[in-house]
Amino acid sequence: MKPEKLVAVVAQQKLIILGLLLILIGNGFQFIFLKIQIDSVVANIGALFLFVGTVEWIFDETARRELVYELFRSIRGEDRIHRNGLIDCVRNSKEVAEPEEWIRAKILVIGIHYSSRFIEDNIDLIKDRIRSKRRTVICHVGVSTAAARYLKDSAAGLSDIDTSISKLKLLVQSQFHGSQYVELIEHDRVLRYTAFLAIVRYI
Repeated sequence: MKPEKLVAVVAQQKLIILGLLLILIGNGFQFIFLKIQIDSVVANIGALFLFVGTVEWIFDETARRELVYELFRSIRGEDRIHRNGLIDCVRNSKEVAEPEEWIRAKILVIGIHYSSRFIEDNIDLIKDRIRSKRRTVICHVGVSTAAARYLKDSAAGLSDIDTSISKLKLLVQSQFHGSQYVELIEHDRVLRYTAFLAIVRYI
């Protein structure tokens, strides 16, 4: 046991023992001074010491350990995000409180299935990024991938994926005129959400 832990345990034990002793002493005599029942005061002080010592011991054994674990897990997660150049990570783009981060990000990765809706809603933002010479990578499902076949065969998506992706490519070409700062990449994943964003601060 570490020295600081040992000191804490000893202090808790002393509080508990002192509390028990005061309770016993308070219940072992009767004395009234200036209309104050001294025996009751002593017993109540003992009960307070006993309560404080017991609660502190329970906290040290259970709550503090859990609290440290939660803090460690949170800090470790934040550290992993920042070490990989990410400013933040949310599961839904609607949760982003500061969309200006989308413009300032070194690289903005947009993941979609095949719908061009998200791009249509953010054309001006992507154009601002082009003027700032910042890369925007749009990842869409590949037409010949297993993910595309799954979406076609299930109720999870539309059957006419080829047409939707052709529309997406045409939109990107017509709006961004083949800019080197906008890149289309195929992926082979069925996304949990219809779109995701990854904000990269540095390379």
